[in-house]
Amino acid sequence: MQRLIGYGLRLDAQLAVPGAVPDDRDGPADLSILRDPPQSTGEAPVYARTDAGLCFVCPGVASYRIAAQSIHVAPDPDARPDMITGMLVATALPAWLWLRGRFVLHAGAVRLSGGGAIAIAGASGSGKSTILAQLAAAGAAVIGDDTIAFSRDTGALASGLGGGWFSARDDGGARPFVAVDMRQSCSGAALAAILLLDQRCEGEGGLMRIDPVAAVAALLTHRHRPRVPALLGRTVEVLHDATLLAGTIPLYSWRRRAGVATLTPAEWAMLERIGMGKEIE
Repeated sequence: MQRLIGYGLRLDAQLAVPGAVPDDRDGPADLSILRDPPQSTGEAPVYARTDAGLCFVCPGVASYRIAAQSIHVAPDPDARPDMITGMLVATALPAWLWLRGRFVLHAGAVRLSGGGAIAIAGASGSGKSTILAQLAAAGAAVIGDDTIAFSRDTGALASGLGGGWFSARDDGGARPFVAVDMRQSCSGAALAAILLLDQRCEGEGGLMRIDPVAAVAALLTHRHRPRVPALLGRTVEVLHDATLLAGTIPLYSWRRRAGVATLTPAEWAMLERIGMGKEIE
């Protein structure tokens, strides 16, 4: 059993948790991740409510029984280890965060070298991890790669798995994990802004502030594993949380030039300005 920190919480884990970092704090774990004996999985992905919480089954990979203080992982006998831990991070942990009352956003987040923190949200394949990798290479500290969580008690504070990020898919379809030095990992930070990657454009692109009503809709659109809070009966509570976040953290629509993956000098300057809490006209 290894003691880790993720989402600002103490994790005891019998499996690897990519992005979680070693933790030497004493005290009981907030979550225990336990490996159960292998068992064959079903033929279709299934979320189901259980007496203890939730169950998620990923065919050919594993079943994940999720409760308030534990996740039991029963691998499929033929599953690849990286797929088991990948689905743990991508699906089971976000479901657990919803179960624990968090608001869970499909986004990456960093604390910039200037000190301010930003989150970048967008659909899968929109370039979140590519941008995060560039920011980390320039010295930004990683808060989370694909999932960040908020608690109603801590407002703009975003937490995640700050030990690295999953890069673009390789020839085998896998997304290799890129670890960062512990000194470049951040367990959580208050966000200066959330940037929503929008459609690519032919011109220079740029940022546009999203009005409060549209910001609530955007946060709901970019929830991670949105079926889970509905299954838990948290729909009204989640709408309330999205409204609070939209009133606390500025949201911007970010349109980038088509065919350009590398951040431009103008984009670097824009991100630094936002990280310092300055408005973009």
